[in-house]
Amino acid sequence: MEKISLIFLLFLPLGLLGQKVEFEKRCRYDKLPSAMQESLQQLYGQLPKRAKFYKEYQKESYSYEAKFRYQGHCHSVEYNAQGQLEEIEIRKKWKKLKPQTKEQIRKLLKQQFKHYRILKLQLQFTGPQTALAKALQGQTANANQAYELVIKGKKENKKWQLWEFLFTTDGQILRQEQLIEVDASSWQLDY
Repeated sequence: MEKISLIFLLFLPLGLLGQKVEFEKRCRYDKLPSAMQESLQQLYGQLPKRAKFYKEYQKESYSYEAKFRYQGHCHSVEYNAQGQLEEIEIRKKWKKLKPQTKEQIRKLLKQQFKHYRILKLQLQFTGPQTALAKALQGQTANANQAYELVIKGKKENKKWQLWEFLFTTDGQILRQEQLIEVDASSWQLDY
């Protein structure tokens, strides 16, 4: 039986509570939309042999994701169901952030958690593909940048929980979600 991890994401923007169900399932390169294949070729040229591809299911839709190492960093490139580029995420090290940004993020996390650990940090680029291509080459571009952090945090009198935060490059919170993993091996897809 194929293992699939299901993640419930609780959105908390502007104090409103919403839910999003999401999980990833591996897929082959030849099953990706042709627009996505062309885009990856334009952005990266020859993809590494170890590139992995996923179909990411949400409650009523799906998207695609490619994951691989490029120029010494882990890249995650996300596309919508039609194969249009949505975002590029590049894994970064905490120590490489500007000191002011780190201090601002620490301050905001200390306000929310009694204890926390940063499990993953990614630099996220969004915008038109031409801007993202320039950003990958290190050129000045009109791509939007943000930091996505996955945190394991503990609030007062509660157990450890997984959280995902999106911060501006100055350390302001744009979005925060609680991640809850459950087994989804019996989940039926209607699309």
